[in-house]
Amino acid sequence: MADRDGISLADSVRYRSSGRPLSRGCSGPANANAQSPLLRGIRDYGREGYLADPDFARGVGGLAEFDLILDLDCAWEEMPLARDLALRVPEVTVVLEHTGYPRDTQSPEYFAHWKSGIEAIAEAPNVLCKISGLGMNRVGWTVNGLAPWVEHCVQTFGPDRCMFGSNWSVDRLYASYDAYVNAFRSPTSL
Repeated sequence: MADRDGISLADSVRYRSSGRPLSRGCSGPANANAQSPLLRGIRDYGREGYLADPDFARGVGGLAEFDLILDLDCAWEEMPLARDLALRVPEVTVVLEHTGYPRDTQSPEYFAHWKSGIEAIAEAPNVLCKISGLGMNRVGWTVNGLAPWVEHCVQTFGPDRCMFGSNWSVDRLYASYDAYVNAFRSPTSL
């Protein structure tokens, strides 16, 4: 698939997956690829400590020039650093991926830590939460089991800063697409 100027989504994705981190900026091929109306944002899988790296923050800030979002992969332990990064680049929309990648949806202690991380990252007004991926570490999940996670996101971020997503096809290991989507209709219709 390519846009009218011949810049393909595959080329845009290849640029990011080529290993050039955002800490090296958004110049060169990124300028051409960012012109594609098919490209909406960048997901940068960073190395340890990348959220506090000033070069990474400059690279993220460069996304604003192209009106691109940052899809952010981070767990609860990194959410205060992610908040600080988002506050340094208020002109960039940051989307917290997969509800912050909960690794243990069974432990009350883990849930308490995750909640504090969500509360920290939600302090940055330019961060949105993609409510997704909650079933990927939980065989036999139920609507009642997912509801507290969804409810905390909606209460903390507010409904205008939350969106629903799936982690398809990983989620299909645990349920059908219809079951997954219907499970989220119940908690989010509060």
